[in-house]
Amino acid sequence: MIAPHAPFDPVLLAVAGLLAALSAFAALRAAHAVGRARGWRRPSWALAAGVALAAGVWSMHLLDVVGHYLPVPAGNDASVALLTVFLWAPPAAAALLVLGRRPAAAGGALGAAVALMHFTALLELPFAAGPRFGPWLAVLALAAAVAGG
Repeated sequence: MIAPHAPFDPVLLAVAGLLAALSAFAALRAAHAVGRARGWRRPSWALAAGVALAAGVWSMHLLDVVGHYLPVPAGNDASVALLTVFLWAPPAAAALLVLGRRPAAAGGALGAAVALMHFTALLELPFAAGPRFGPWLAVLALAAAVAGG
């Protein structure tokens, strides 16, 4: 079965891409500072990079959802949206802290953070049917995210 085409607002989608690029730049600059920082500044820079990544990914997804004209009512719950950012930032910061010493562990932590963010973000979309998570499919998605991280 082929999904129906959803018309979109090209300006909002372009802004979403621009936001993603800007947040990635900010996160990379902060991540560079992680490597040079010592003491309490090191985790502070890592958390700043994690917040930049989380806020950028969340903003991009929000604008993507808002920019598509879906045939069903959809909205956003601000409290769940903020929860996704706060859930994603610490694992991203932890990944940046261990990146130089254990890149595979960093990638796995970042992949798990992305999966967590996506599953939580699904909860903020109040579709009439609501999201359903099959346990095996959820485990498979988490494993793919960790392996691809």
